[in-house]
Amino acid sequence: MGNIYRIFQSLFFIAGCLSEPLTSTVSYETSSDSAVSLLASLICDKRPNLPNCLELKETLQRKSSTAENVDIIRQNSSVRLVQDYIAETEEENQRLRLREMDQGTKIAYLEGNNRQLQNKVQALEMEMLATHRKYPRIFKSLTVQSDTSPEGNGYQPTAKLLRPVDCADYLIVGAHKSGIYDIYPFKCRCSEPVKVWCDMETDGGGWTVILNRRYSSNPVNFSQPWDGYKNGFGNASSEYWIGNDILHYMTNTRAYSLRLDFEQTEGSSRWAEWPQFTVANEGNRYKLDVPGFQAFSMTDNCMAQHHGKYFSTYDYDNDGNSRNCAETKMSGFWYHNCATLDPTIPFNSDGVLRTACTYKVNGQSVQLIGPALQLKIRPKVCGELVKAVHFNTHTCEGHNA
Repeated sequence: MGNIYRIFQSLFFIAGCLSEPLTSTVSYETSSDSAVSLLASLICDKRPNLPNCLELKETLQRKSSTAENVDIIRQNSSVRLVQDYIAETEEENQRLRLREMDQGTKIAYLEGNNRQLQNKVQALEMEMLATHRKYPRIFKSLTVQSDTSPEGNGYQPTAKLLRPVDCADYLIVGAHKSGIYDIYPFKCRCSEPVKVWCDMETDGGGWTVILNRRYSSNPVNFSQPWDGYKNGFGNASSEYWIGNDILHYMTNTRAYSLRLDFEQTEGSSRWAEWPQFTVANEGNRYKLDVPGFQAFSMTDNCMAQHHGKYFSTYDYDNDGNSRNCAETKMSGFWYHNCATLDPTIPFNSDGVLRTACTYKVNGQSVQLIGPALQLKIRPKVCGELVKAVHFNTHTCEGHNA
């Protein structure tokens, strides 16, 4: 009888956890023996294929006689059935525990594989750097001019097999000196390389300068027509605009951020960054998208009024002002109301750029004035560990010949 009570206590929760209400056609008294029989009957209603359920069913159909005690047989059948159900439930629980252990083992295995892959990546990076040092002639195209060298003096063009799309690619393969580099931003064209100034020092390097302004005795004329700004103009060793077509191709194949570096008259510098910079194609009038602004920048958000605007030149007015801002300012840019950044305006008689961009000093806005500025872009992933070089590996040697 004690064994029956223990079985009843351990299995009592089953009746309360059944998902569907069950009823038995046999009524029992509320004794402990009848409770076990009732529990067995409920189990058989839910699981009729259990082996002992057939025996229990037979006992319920027997009539009382002097030859056998139906209650005892029924009670024994119920006890065996409940014991079997307990054993089966325990086996199922064990299978579930093993499955959970198996899943944990798989997770640990995958984590181990991930660590091994990370180690292989690091080994490959070290191998690449070792190859760079062992075979420097392969990378001799990474040599650049100093900023005092005239173009064509000591300049070595990019090797045919290495066609980096921007300055960040050069940085990855070991170039750390700022200067003029060849880039190949046109993935589907056999075009000649574009000469740009690569800033390999500011904030980790890898910046492709898209606009370079520096006062000299022979300044570049930035009052250019639409086609001039479309194709680019100037000299990578001094002042230049990289070209709107190039900006479109670059910023629509990789995600870039934008940076402004401004050298002020007294010698100090100010900078600002925008986390996203995209230029549309010519059909969309090179529409600019520059949302967001890095709050820790040293200037105000001088690109805020240029976001979402179309490019304007003196012969193609796309600004929102009643006058042609590009014509008035003798420049070209994504104008809206002829104000804000003005990075392509002419130098004044003092040799400085008086932009409409400002910064705060003691809560007061101060105008940026100085002899030099740069706008430059870099892939957004350069803020993290860069592990991929986007070379254009196709050769155009035969085509260009």
